[in-house]
Order: sequence, then structure tokens, then C-alpha cells
Amino acid sequence: MAIKAQQLLVLLAIFAGANCHDLLNAATPDFNVETLARGLDTPWAMDFAPDGRIFLTERPGRIRTIERGQLHPEPWMKLDVASGGEAGLLGLAIDPQFSKNRYIYAAYSYRAGVLTVRNRLARLREDAKTGKGVLDKILLDDLAGASNHDGGRVKFGPDSKLYWTVGDAQTTRYAQNLKSLNGKTAMDFSVEPRDSAISVLAGGSASLVRTIPWLVMS
Repeated sequence: MAIKAQQLLVLLAIFAGANCHDLLNAATPDFNVETLARGLDTPWAMDFAPDGRIFLTERPGRIRTIERGQLHPEPWMKLDVASGGEAGLLGLAIDPQFSKNRYIYAAYSYRAGVLTVRNRLARLREDAKTGKGVLDKILLDDLAGASNHDGGRVKFGPDSKLYWTVGDAQTTRYAQNLKSLNGKTAMDFSVEPRDSAISVLAGGSASLVRTIPWLVMS
């Protein structure tokens, strides 16, 4: 664990332009490793609700919850996804106002026909009666997908906007085309109002680390 932690710090320092020699000589953090849940199928992302629950995604399409240290046997929600390779149910973020609006955001791949994979960002809502998730609204849809390079990180930033990283869907020219939303660092949606216009931040992974490190590191 200590070696992996040191390697991660060195990589982040390279992106940030820090002195690697000084970093290596610094004290290595002492991490404690604890298993929260077992038997999960390709867990991809997790976030923490204000009520203490941990929400996490499984690539085949299930959103699971851990409460008081126990994994609920039944999923909070199941989504129909195209699971395979790097595609499927990916990122998840809990709304900062979850206690009031019960919103959760998720990015996932789905099939549009037999051979075509697409990606979308959806807003989910916890039903007050059942405690289960339901689809509230599709925020962005019909982005190119593939078995790999689907991106999928979803995160609220310190500016209270929702960010979604989108992969190039194994088509590198998408990343160079500013008219395409694929292969871009992130898209943000203002929390208020909910239906605001989309902003596109273009750039590669190195730009992402330098400009919005909280999206990768937190």
C-alpha cells in the first residue's frame, strides 16, 4: 500500500509540476484499509449521502447502497445498460441538496440497435414511498459510445455545477472536433436553473488534472 501511495503522489506531482525528489523524501502517508462490501460486480463509482448512506455503481447496471456498514441485498435502482469492456453504468454523483430534492446523477452506456452503443447522463430521484430510485430526467443523450473510452466521471464541483467527463468512444477525431461532445474534458450544468445551457471544456487528461484536479482526485 505504501509503495502504491507513493507512486500515485509522484504521478500527481508530475502533472502539477512539483519537485519529485522532495516528494519522495517526504513521509509516506499511513493508510488503513477496510473492506466495506464484498461480492460486487465491477464497482465503478461511489458517493456519500448526507444521511450516512454510501451509493455505488456496478457496471452491469445496478446502483447499490451501504448503510450502517451493511450492503443492502436489493439494488437501489437497476438501469438497462450496455455492459462490456469499459461501457456500462459508470459515474454517479449525489446532489448537494439531496436531503431536499432526493436527486442522484448517473452516466451510463446503452444500446441503440444491435451494434450501436451510446452514452447519456440522467437525473434519478429517490421515491419517498419506496426508498428506491426512479428515472427523473435525461439531461444529455445520444453521445457516441463504444466498448472502450466512454469516460463517465460525474462530479459536483466547488462552483456547484455538475461535471461529466466524456470519452472519445475509440474515435480520436471526436476529441479534436469542437462540434462533438465526445473526447472532451467535461461538461457542466448549472445547478440552478436545472435546464441551463451546456458548457464544454476541451482538453486532454493532463489538462484535466491541471485545471480541475478535484474531478480526478476526490
